[in-house]
Amino acid sequence: MTEAMKITLSTQPADARWGDKATYSINGDGISLHLTGRE
Repeated sequence: MTEAMKITLSTQPADARWGDKATYSINGDGISLHLTGRE
């Protein structure tokens, strides 16, 4: 069976290790899209 990847929308900035302007980050839960209000 194939599992779907969880995609989360967040208004929080990405962790610093992803860079100041990161628009997404990957973690054990899936992918987080970091919204800045400029989208």
